[in-house]
Amino acid sequence: MTRRQLLARRARFRKLLLESLENRVVLDGSPWHNTMSAFDVNHDGSVNTADQQALDSFLAANNGGPVQVPAQPDPDPETVMYYDVDDNWLVDDS
Repeated sequence: MTRRQLLARRARFRKLLLESLENRVVLDGSPWHNTMSAFDVNHDGSVNTADQQALDSFLAANNGGPVQVPAQPDPDPETVMYYDVDDNWLVDDS
């Protein structure tokens, strides 16, 4: 058997080895941002005046200026509001 044939035979009967990979972390944007529909603030499936009213009332309750959103949103998914419409970790009227 030639060296080439021997190497080809070894390659055919090679063992499969498992390799561990590094930990992977998905870096997502702001948890206050609706990734499916950015302007759907109240997450009801449509963009309408209720979204604008929710955003306006949130800003009015926080002195009207830009508000830095916390890292963790409200834990209840039924009441979560997506105030960060442009995914910059700030709630503002721009």
